[in-house]
Amino acid sequence: MVFIIGLLAGRAVMSIGMMLLIGNALINLNIKETFRSFYKDRSSVLLVGIFMLYAITYFWSANTSYYSSRLQLMLPFLALPIVMHSIRWERKWFDYLAMLFIGVCVLGVSWSIYQYAIDRDAINAAYGVSKSIPTPFMNDHIRFGVAVVVGVSFCFQFLKEKMFQWLFGFLAFALIAYLHILASKTALLALYLIIFYEVVVLILKKKKVIWGLGALAILVLLPVLFFYTSETFRNKMYYTQYAFYEMFNDNTQANVSDEGRVVSYKTALGIVKNNLLLGVGIGDGLDEMNKSYAQQDIDVNGKTLFPHNQFLYVALISGLLGLLIFLFACTGIVLQNFQQSSWLASFLLIFLVPFMVEAFFNTQYGVAIFIFFFLLLRRKEICNPIF
Repeated sequence: MVFIIGLLAGRAVMSIGMMLLIGNALINLNIKETFRSFYKDRSSVLLVGIFMLYAITYFWSANTSYYSSRLQLMLPFLALPIVMHSIRWERKWFDYLAMLFIGVCVLGVSWSIYQYAIDRDAINAAYGVSKSIPTPFMNDHIRFGVAVVVGVSFCFQFLKEKMFQWLFGFLAFALIAYLHILASKTALLALYLIIFYEVVVLILKKKKVIWGLGALAILVLLPVLFFYTSETFRNKMYYTQYAFYEMFNDNTQANVSDEGRVVSYKTALGIVKNNLLLGVGIGDGLDEMNKSYAQQDIDVNGKTLFPHNQFLYVALISGLLGLLIFLFACTGIVLQNFQQSSWLASFLLIFLVPFMVEAFFNTQYGVAIFIFFFLLLRRKEICNPIF
């Protein structure tokens, strides 16, 4: 609970919540039973394997100080897959935590909308140069947007389980409206993907064709509706059109949103080609990107961009060998969990988008959103499976 509240209260509270969770697990730890359960759980072993993949790059990382800070960020991949196996809660407690997270999303959205309301004209204009509404998560609007999409997904699952339908229906609508006002492309694509997934489930599995077609029509109409009703959404679409025009005319600039992403891809690929097998190590990833930007005389406006793709980032720090291991781990996790429950299927689909356009695990918020809630949903199904 402390950890979830910490998503809004700050990283220090998140860390305290993580430590309390680990401490509680240690107090109630049955070592033999916990580790037996852990070793039998392929997903947990694969998550620890991702941590080990990052850790082993120590042997070819020259900047050990930066290596330590990056590895500390990934520690939840080592601790939580083991700790979560000591949890033996009833199903209702997992539901309560999901509800708490929805509540945290609503509070964060309310604060963000208030910031927008008090400076609306300036923020609307700022969207024309790829700025954003102030958000929680230290203004990381992409990861906050993804977190809100997770909140929408949780609302959908409660609706399907017929729990407080009017409440969760209203909250889902409110969060979806906010995502269009925020106009984060990453979050919106993830949102549309899980809505499309729910449409497919309605039509193919539940045989509710009329409901499914109605939901599909809403999915198509949503961007049209908000294009004409939300200035932030409209300005973001215009800016995106401009960005693609610049890219197709080979006029990329690293300090301008989408063009900067392309430059980060090209720069990282160049480094990977020169360090093909093992990469440069997580300790030297930032240094190598800085060096390459300087060699190309690219203006980064005071901020070096890591490659905006989780898979390319893994290739940068651990080479093709590490990328193959990472892909094996991701594939194994998806194959084991996608069919286990609609909660897990929707959750995993959400992260398909940010993994493709962000180095998502490069911040504490990115790591926390994925690892904590993925493991929480797994324990929900393992402790209280639905047949």
